Parts: sequence; structure tokens; C-alpha cells
Amino acid sequence: MEYVGFTRLRPGRIHLYCPACGRKMSNMPRDANDPKAAVLVHIYCQRCCQGCKETPMYFFNARGKRIREAWEGPA
Repeated sequence: MEYVGFTRLRPGRIHLYCPACGRKMSNMPRDANDPKAAVLVHIYCQRCCQGCKETPMYFFNARGKRIREAWEGPA
């Protein structure tokens, strides 16, 4: 389960989870473009994205529901 094992979330921070290797990084600095309600982002870590031009990012709120970007349209 990707939601287990993180430390308590501090203000202005976000948790990162790599779906490829399962690496978890707690309380990482937020990017200016991160949605305000997001507490977790699925993104490939530096080891897993070697040679990648772009990697997908999926944001999740505190209830585990995916936050969709405006350009993605409704679910």
C-alpha cells in the first residue's frame, strides 16, 4: 500500500511515491504548480526515470482520491 509508511505531513510539504520501485519520500518541498489539496504525488524517482524525457504525475488528496488536472476533463 503506497499510503503506509510516511511520516506526518508538515505544512507546505508533500509526500512523493514512485510507482515503479515503491520508493517513498516524506515531506518534500512543494512545487508552485502543485494543487493545494494534494498530499501525495505519484512520480518516478530519479533512479527510475533515468533517460526519460517526461514522466507522468498523479496527485492525490488526503482521502486517497486522485486530483485531476483541468486539462484532463471529468473522470
